[in-house]
Amino acid sequence: MKIDPQRAFSFVRSDRFGPIGIELALERLHMVQVRNTATGPRIHACASLPVDVQQDALLQRPDALRELIRDGRRSHGFHGDQAVAAMPASQIRVMPVSYQRRDAQSDGAAIAALLRERLGDELDHLVADYMPVQVLRESGGERLALVAVSRREAVLNFLDGLTGAGLDATALEIGPIAIRRLVEVLLRDLPPQNTLILNCGRHKSFVTLIADNRLLADDELEFGEETLLQALETELELERPLVEQVVRDANLDKTALGNSRDAAAESNRALIQILRPQLNRLVEDLQRHLLYASSESTGARLSRVYLLGSFARWAGSDRLLESLLGVPVGTMPNPVALFSDTGFEAGPELAVATGLALKAA
Repeated sequence: MKIDPQRAFSFVRSDRFGPIGIELALERLHMVQVRNTATGPRIHACASLPVDVQQDALLQRPDALRELIRDGRRSHGFHGDQAVAAMPASQIRVMPVSYQRRDAQSDGAAIAALLRERLGDELDHLVADYMPVQVLRESGGERLALVAVSRREAVLNFLDGLTGAGLDATALEIGPIAIRRLVEVLLRDLPPQNTLILNCGRHKSFVTLIADNRLLADDELEFGEETLLQALETELELERPLVEQVVRDANLDKTALGNSRDAAAESNRALIQILRPQLNRLVEDLQRHLLYASSESTGARLSRVYLLGSFARWAGSDRLLESLLGVPVGTMPNPVALFSDTGFEAGPELAVATGLALKAA
């Protein structure tokens, strides 16, 4: 499969029911569908299904992926067969590429030539797509794009699973593009901001950086919930189930602790001290990204961080990170609640799938 660069990230046909947004995350399959109404897009159906095997193993078994998607479609009332899916993060690499166009050369042709120069024959086994970000130097014609590459076999296996489940995949995207689309809706009535989304996984996290509605970066960080749990396990000398229970009972919001000296407050303070070295390393990475966003933005502006994923579910994690980072931090608003009048039981973990579903809205 070769994605046409001229159609990269283009909009699909808009019907009353939009396409089903599908994200295969590390531990769950997320599906969201919106319908277009006179007051804007509203959630029609959504699902968050547990995945019983590791993501890489599931991607090697299109039959298992097929059954998982079919189950979600049957049991949650999805309409139609059109889908917009995100390539799983473990199967894709996103990198910034600076390039120059020669004569009447298109962006796609210039990037393809550069990738051929860098990757050689390996490029024949990859699927590549790109998103222009900005012109770096107007006079010299230097430009910047984010380029996503994936193994052809991984893309075909993923598409086989979607097709076998009865879906017509009208577009493949990467998660950061879906996040950007959702953030654009969230911040529509707010002043321009540099927005950083930290999506925390079990072992790794992903940073998506947006400024002026431009996707500036999508990076992988060696930070995950496991990093914090291991630190607590070592320092507290407790077995993992007890450590996880301690985390569930904790509140990392320092301002909520006040001057209280009761046992719970002292326990929370101890946890914060144990976690601080790991979080300080994370903060350094986030500050570097925010500094880059400021250098690429025009005029003074606010910066804001949104949390998604495992660490975001720790009570008070946003307030603790805000105190260390020095900029406003909050958990990603529940996208299902934003676009729904009914009580769907789903939360911020459906952010990517919602952004995919909004592609035609």
